[in-house]
Amino acid sequence: MPSVSGIISTTSGVVNTDVIITAYDVDLINQHRLGEITLQGSFSSQSFQIRYSSRQYQSAEGSGTADIQIRASTLDGLLAAETAIIFNAPDEVTDVRLELRPVENPASEFERLVASLTPLMENASPADLTSAQMAFLARDSRERRSRIFTWHEAALLTRDTGIPVEAGYGWWRRLGQPHTLAGLLDQDESLLRSTLVGAIRSNIIPPLTDDQIDNILAQLNGLRTRIIFGTFTFDPPSQDLIESNVIVQAFDRDFRSEELLGEVIVPGPFGLPGSSATGDYRIEYTDAQFQQNEARTADIIVRAQTEDALYTAESTTLFNAGPEERINLTLIATEPPEVETPDLSELEQLQADLEPIREKVPYANFTDDDLQFLAQELRQPNSRTDLATLEQRLNFLRIAAQHEQTIDVPLAAFYGWFRQSLSTDLAALLDIPNARLQTALETAIREAIIPDITAQFPDILDAIRAGRIEQGRLVNHRFVAQLVNAQTNQPLGNILADVTDLDADPDDQDSGTVTVDGQGLLVLVFVLPGAAPADASRHLQLTLRDEERTLATVEVDAVANQTEVIQIPVTIELTAEEQTPIRDLASPALTTRLSDLGIATIDDLLSNPALLEEEVDDELEFVKTLVVGALRRIARFRKRLEARLDAGFRPAAEHGLFAEEVGLRLVLEVGLDDPSVRPADGVGVAEREVHRIAARVLRDGDKARHTAPLLERPPH
Repeated sequence: MPSVSGIISTTSGVVNTDVIITAYDVDLINQHRLGEITLQGSFSSQSFQIRYSSRQYQSAEGSGTADIQIRASTLDGLLAAETAIIFNAPDEVTDVRLELRPVENPASEFERLVASLTPLMENASPADLTSAQMAFLARDSRERRSRIFTWHEAALLTRDTGIPVEAGYGWWRRLGQPHTLAGLLDQDESLLRSTLVGAIRSNIIPPLTDDQIDNILAQLNGLRTRIIFGTFTFDPPSQDLIESNVIVQAFDRDFRSEELLGEVIVPGPFGLPGSSATGDYRIEYTDAQFQQNEARTADIIVRAQTEDALYTAESTTLFNAGPEERINLTLIATEPPEVETPDLSELEQLQADLEPIREKVPYANFTDDDLQFLAQELRQPNSRTDLATLEQRLNFLRIAAQHEQTIDVPLAAFYGWFRQSLSTDLAALLDIPNARLQTALETAIREAIIPDITAQFPDILDAIRAGRIEQGRLVNHRFVAQLVNAQTNQPLGNILADVTDLDADPDDQDSGTVTVDGQGLLVLVFVLPGAAPADASRHLQLTLRDEERTLATVEVDAVANQTEVIQIPVTIELTAEEQTPIRDLASPALTTRLSDLGIATIDDLLSNPALLEEEVDDELEFVKTLVVGALRRIARFRKRLEARLDAGFRPAAEHGLFAEEVGLRLVLEVGLDDPSVRPADGVGVAEREVHRIAARVLRDGDKARHTAPLLERPPH
C-alpha cells in the first residue's frame, strides 16, 4: 500500500497540542485528500507515516502516479507547515521533513471549524443538525465530532437566548459537560468570565472586548430563574367542594404600570365540604422580564381568582423581591353579579331581528356594505348598543357562518368564541387548547350570548380535533411495539395495556386501554402537530395487566415516522407466593438440601425445574410437601390439586410433569386444568428501548410543555 513517512519538528520548543498531518494529491485546480493522522502533543520532534490507496487519486497524466503535498497544523491553528509538491510521487515516499512555524494572524479554532464545515452543510443551520448529519460532517471533514457537536449546542443556545454563538462555543469547549443553559447558570460569573478570556487566549474563539464580555454575562444573568411560591386558602370555607381551578398571576409593579411575570393554573377541586380548602402555587420568572432598576429587583404583587370568579385575592406589594419569595393568599368569596336571563340569547335575538330584513341572503355572503346597512336597520331608538357594536356582532355572525362551512362546528360555537375575545382567524382558533375553548363556550352560555349547546361540546371538540388534522396542524402517527418477557425473551401477549399520555394535560392523560395480541404486539394511534420535528415523540406509560392483577408498568416514547417495530423488555412482578422462602414450607433438612441446589424461594423452584429431574423417585415426597404448602397459600387451587397429590406421586417422567407440574409453575400460575395464558414472572419497569427526544411538542397548539392527547378519534 502506498505511504508517506518522515519527521515533523518545531522551531518553538515542545508542541503542547495535537498536530494533524494530511497528505493531498494536488492537481492544477483541485486537490484530493489521500490520508490523515493526528499526533498527540508534548513533542519537539516525532516521526509519522500516512498510508493511502492508489484508488484515492486520479492521475491526469496517465502515469498512475500522484503529485503529493503534505501539510500539518496544530489543533489550535497557531503552528503550521507544508512541503513542496512531490510530482509523480513513488508508492513509498520517505524522509519527508516538516517544520512547524508560527502562523501569522491565525484564525481561531471556531472560525476554522465554521469555514471547513459550511461548504458541506448546504445552507443548513448548525442548530438544526441531526446526529446523523453531524456524524456525516465528522467523516467528511477533519474536525472532531465533539467540536461539531459543541458548535451545534452553542447555536441552540444562541437561538434560544440571543447569546453570541462564539461565547457558547468557548464556554463548552473549556468547561465540558453539560452543554445546557441550566449548566451555565449554575456556574459562578467570575468563572464564566475567566473561561471566555481563556478561550480567547487559547485561540479557541475570536477576540472579544471587555465590553462585549460584560454584555454577554449580563444577557446570561438575565436568564437566571427567580421563584414566587405560596399557599392559598378560602374564606369563608365553602360548604361544597370548590370545583373551579384557581388562576394565580404575579406582576412586577412600577409607579403607574404593571408587568406580568408569570401565571399558573392550579387545578381543582379544593377541600371537603365545610373545610378550609387549601392549594399551593409556584411561579418562575427571570431578571430579563422586568425593568432592571432599584438594585435590579422586582416589586411583586400576586393576584388569584377561581375561574368562575367566585373567589378572588390580591397580596400587598413585596418591594425589592429576592430570588425566592413566599407570598400566601386568602381568596375571599365574592358576590356573583346577577345576570338577567332573557328569553332568547344574544345570538338568537340577533338572528330573529335579521330574518325580516336580510331577504334570505346567507350570513356568510354579507358584504361590508350589508353590515353597515343592517346595523342601521337593527339599531333601536334609545338603545344602549351603538352602531359600532352592532356592526361588530354582525361581522362575528358572518365569519362564524363562513367557518361553519369549512369545519363541522355550529355557528353558535364560533359566535360565542368571538364574543369571548378569541381570534376570528380559523387557523389561530385551532391553535387554542380545547379546555380554553370549552371554558369560553360555558361563559358565553352563562352570559346568554349563545343558546345552551352544552350537549354538543363533545362533538364540537371532536370536530376541532378533526379540523386540526385535516388542515395539517395535527398529524396521525402509528406506534407499534412488541412486549417481551425480560426473563424468558418470549413475547408477552394476551394481556391488556392501560395507556397514560404523560405529555398531555392532567385531564387528558388517560388514553384508554389496548389489547396486546398473542405475539406481544400492540398498536397505538397518536397525533402530533404538523410542524413538529421529524423525530418528535410522545412519552407514554403502559400499565400492563391481565384479568387478575397488574403485571408491570413501563414508560416508552412513541416516535413519529416509526419505521420498525420497537421491542420492549418487561420484567413481571413476583407474586407473594412466588417470593415465599422454602424454609417457611419445608423441614430444615429439606431446606438445606434445596439450598445446596441454589433453591431458596418458591420462585427459585419454578425457575429451575430441571434440578428436580436429577432427584430419585423417593425424593418426590419432599416435592409433594412443598406443593401442599404452596397450595395452602393459594386457596383457589387447593381443592383441584390436593386430590391428585394425596393419591400419591408416580415417577414424574411417566406423566411428563417435570417441566410444569413438578416445577410448580403451573400450580402457582394457572393450575393443572386451566389452559389460560399468564406471563411468567419478574418485577419492575423495563429498560427503554426507545431513546427519548428532548423537545416537546404543543398540545393541540397549546402553550409549550402541553402536548396533544395520544389517542385521537379520526374524523368520520
